[in-house]
Amino acid sequence: MFEINPYSFQNMDINNIQCKVGNAEGYPYKAYTPDFDLQSPSQSKCMEMYNCVNDILGQLKNYESFNGVSYNDFKHEMICYPFMFANESIGGNYREPMPEAPLSVHINFKTPVLEK
Repeated sequence: MFEINPYSFQNMDINNIQCKVGNAEGYPYKAYTPDFDLQSPSQSKCMEMYNCVNDILGQLKNYESFNGVSYNDFKHEMICYPFMFANESIGGNYREPMPEAPLSVHINFKTPVLEK
């Protein structure tokens, strides 16, 4: 086994994240705006990301866990930011095929990043 979990991904206090393809609309339509300090899943907006990961993986929405990752673990130490670029329907939002264009990721942090 591992001494340190290789799948431990901290949330880095990101409070806004969205991808854009060229000048097209964002992915997701509205940027993810999680608040990792809030305890309530409905208030923290992390549940939206957790459910999106479930949708992409074809899992049922389950507050307890998906693939062995509980919501609490997802929020604090196993975060991943799900982005669906395929022309499929996820959560009722159908997307046209993604254009061939540069991809940019827009990220804001709760605490400003210091420049060195």
